[in-house]
Amino acid sequence: MKSSKGVGKLNRREALGYLGVVAGLVSTGRSLAVAGQRDPLMAWAEVPETRNQIRDNLLRFFGAERSSYLPPPDRFIGAARMASTDTDEKLSSQFLRAFGVPLPERDLGNGYRVLTAYQPHEADTKAFVVTSHNSSEVVIAALLHRNCGVPSKDPLKSSCALIPILTVFYPGRLAPQPALTSSVVEAVKQTITEFNLLAPASSIFRVSRFRVEVRRLGTKG
Repeated sequence: MKSSKGVGKLNRREALGYLGVVAGLVSTGRSLAVAGQRDPLMAWAEVPETRNQIRDNLLRFFGAERSSYLPPPDRFIGAARMASTDTDEKLSSQFLRAFGVPLPERDLGNGYRVLTAYQPHEADTKAFVVTSHNSSEVVIAALLHRNCGVPSKDPLKSSCALIPILTVFYPGRLAPQPALTSSVVEAVKQTITEFNLLAPASSIFRVSRFRVEVRRLGTKG
């Protein structure tokens, strides 16, 4: 786990931990390919048209909403956890940065599924998109982050939270639904548990717990 202080480049142990996670994911995909199988739970990510539809729907879902959850991309390499000084970035841009490397979809058991991806080189930052089965229309979305985008008076000091935050986003037209939120939280816990199995115990990308906040787009707070 990263401290709340500014962080520079990954050290050797951290880099190896990240490579171990990636190698585990790649190995799983290769095994399926060698066996001549296609993982149906990864189908959403293997069709460019589907990924493009999801991206376009996410842009519509977040609209012109602006916030500060993730640091700008130019503050990532070599200064991954430095505090942001930009409070005017579109939320959709931040979410799409996190929605990078795909993971298998998960059935929520209530007519919905959750599509998951994590930010390249920042595997503890994950994005979750809830849709109906066989649909790319976004119902709600969630972002697992450490609030590293919060502005700081000291640009060389990180503002990242020690305990990750799962922010669940509802569109302004839809009142938050506790049952749906709970099912997403459980899916996130399962995803994290499975992901942690691929990461060494000392890996900076392991998440042991997180707190939950719900945000309705188009409203303050």
